[in-house]
Amino acid sequence: MFGIANEGDDFFEKGYLIVNQSGVIQINEEMTYSSELHSVLNSLTGKRCSHLKQETEDFFSYKRNSLKQD
Repeated sequence: MFGIANEGDDFFEKGYLIVNQSGVIQINEEMTYSSELHSVLNSLTGKRCSHLKQETEDFFSYKRNSLKQD
């Protein structure tokens, strides 16, 4: 999905990473992480998601809003 690394896709699908409205990859702060995983996620944040476009924004918005931790 991201086009940056296969691990980025997996972290996105599991809800660890989100894509903000500007298309920037961020850590989903609603989740809890080990320090090791947080370090890996930090290495992916700040990059641009090439798949965020007008026609895909609804999907990314849905993911952002549905990944809130209870």
